Amino acid sequence: MPVAGGAVEPAGRSAPLELPAAKLAVMVHEGSFDQLDQTYGALGTYVSKHGIGLGGPIREHYTAEDRTEVCWPIDDRPATR
Repeated sequence: MPVAGGAVEPAGRSAPLELPAAKLAVMVHEGSFDQLDQTYGALGTYVSKHGIGLGGPIREHYTAEDRTEVCWPIDDRPATR
């Protein structure tokens, strides 16, 4: 989660981490993790169809209970064919 100003203390197994800026295609999954693969599949299909995918880790942001943002690194420049 974004944190404005000040230091954040680690708690339990969590610790603050600064992620590098990136352009991302994002799809929100609402519901249980049992069907999170459907969101990955839909987002992956979109990214592949438009030829915008980049290497690098896909991020998951847990924004609320039963709500996950799946974030896929992209190159948003038009593809040349």
